[in-house]
Amino acid sequence: MWILRSILAITTLLLLIAVPVAFVLYLAIASLSAERRQFIRRRPLLHWVWGLAAAGCVFWFLRPIPQEPSRVNQRQDLVSPGSNWILSVPIEMSTPNEEGKQYHVWKVTIRDLAGAVHYKDENSRMTGILNVYWGWDTRDRVWLYNSDDGQVWRWHLEDGTWRKRKMDDEDEMPDWILPEYVRKIREEKRAEPAHPLEPSQSSGR
Repeated sequence: MWILRSILAITTLLLLIAVPVAFVLYLAIASLSAERRQFIRRRPLLHWVWGLAAAGCVFWFLRPIPQEPSRVNQRQDLVSPGSNWILSVPIEMSTPNEEGKQYHVWKVTIRDLAGAVHYKDENSRMTGILNVYWGWDTRDRVWLYNSDDGQVWRWHLEDGTWRKRKMDDEDEMPDWILPEYVRKIREEKRAEPAHPLEPSQSSGR
């Protein structure tokens, strides 16, 4: 990855230098007489500058874009600890609302190892333009934190059916699933010293 980034950095630098130089040379040559223009155009150095600028432009538009690694709490096709289920949360079109409108939402999807879908949250209203964070806990339950409204959802298998439940808070949610800013708040709360109980006031005589 660092080799690719180095190549992109060098090419960008050369492009920033070669293109302005080629443009300035073009304007300078255009202002000369026909004989001088013909003489300069025979110089190989000018051809190298123009060629470098053209090659830089082509490479810049065709360059491979390094993809950022997915976050640990936003990975697709996440296998459960018991190795029985696969979790993915794609962005898909929602079911029509009361007005018949649809928009992109996150849909929790649970499949077995053969790829058969056993659950998909078709009633999801978690907008796809904002982040959600998800993962398994050690009991093969799915947890999801919605950054839009701070709501926490949990899915668990009951009698062969996946059940969705809205949680009151994220206290039971594994730390690694929470976004970093929520995790910091949780750590700060844990670090707060316990306040001793105030002694009850004795009644006056």
